Amino acid sequence: MVTFLNALFLSPLLFALRENFPKSYLAVVSVPRVKEIFQNNPNVDKIIIYDEKGKQKSLISRIAFIFKLRKERFDSAIIIKPSLTRTLILKYAGIKQIIGHDNPKSSWLLTVKVPPPNKILHKVDNFLTLLEHLGLKISQRKYEFFSSQEDKAYITGLISQKGIARNLPLAVINPGANWYPKRWPSENFAELIKRVKERLPINIAITGAQKDRGLAEKIIKDSGVEVFNFAGQTSLGQLGALMQEADLVISADLTSLNNSFAFLFFSKCFLIGCINLSTASATPFLRSKGWIFPSL
Repeated sequence: MVTFLNALFLSPLLFALRENFPKSYLAVVSVPRVKEIFQNNPNVDKIIIYDEKGKQKSLISRIAFIFKLRKERFDSAIIIKPSLTRTLILKYAGIKQIIGHDNPKSSWLLTVKVPPPNKILHKVDNFLTLLEHLGLKISQRKYEFFSSQEDKAYITGLISQKGIARNLPLAVINPGANWYPKRWPSENFAELIKRVKERLPINIAITGAQKDRGLAEKIIKDSGVEVFNFAGQTSLGQLGALMQEADLVISADLTSLNNSFAFLFFSKCFLIGCINLSTASATPFLRSKGWIFPSL
């Protein structure tokens, strides 16, 4: 059962399961808002929605969900984050083998207790320890996102609709952040955009959620140059497709979903703001590529 960035970082584990068990039936239990991350993954046979803060919030609805899982007759389950409630659901669903990290909350329900890492690991590596403990082959650690042809077509159409020249590089700027203290001032982004446009023949697009549209419009207005506003106009899948078009990404937040997509596709990245490189989930990938972290 996965949430947000964990969904993206889970792809190497899914790849490894498919590689080791090519004829197996693999299902992912996901919260509604991240189901798009799994929808086009060739290693996923089925997505089962578990809305623990919505439809499955009540005891009765959770019992109904347990019976739904029972009908699937799963042989094994891997729980990537310790949770007593979620592990109980898997147990009552009749799943004989439940694999997870040893923990004070729910270890008594696990049939395979994997020792937790004794050092800080990237989430990808942390998840893969669950399979390494079983002696399974791990041949890939790069996480992946699979855009649908519909999402790619939507972005191609949106780029054309906005009149973005395809013969110039495309820079994507993500000015938002998961927490306000991590956000770089909008006037700084405006000045940065202005300087970049003065020096380079480049298209600049701003991304973000619907709530970031006002921020994007202010930055564009203050910059005084041509910038294309994509904030609030893309779903998760469409955002992934847009990032595949990017040549450069500038962002204020290392941990946002925007950046997680960006790390997969772009060639250069600049991260602006305060980040803890010892625990940031993308740090190993960035360091391996020799990318620079300006901390301002």
